[in-house]
Amino acid sequence: MGNVNKPLGVICSINCGLEQGSGFLIEPEIIVTARHVIAPYYSECASICVKFESEPDAIP
Repeated sequence: MGNVNKPLGVICSINCGLEQGSGFLIEPEIIVTARHVIAPYYSECASICVKFESEPDAIP
């Protein structure tokens, strides 16, 4: 993902396969979310897309 240059504590949207949910930025390169949100990554090799409110496009 790389450094996203966002203040810590920012909330983002996460999409992975058919799942979606929220994430919480706790470090410049670490987002915490519920396991079910990213489960398709492990079961289907689905992409994880992250979108912060101030950005028009998701970050793969």
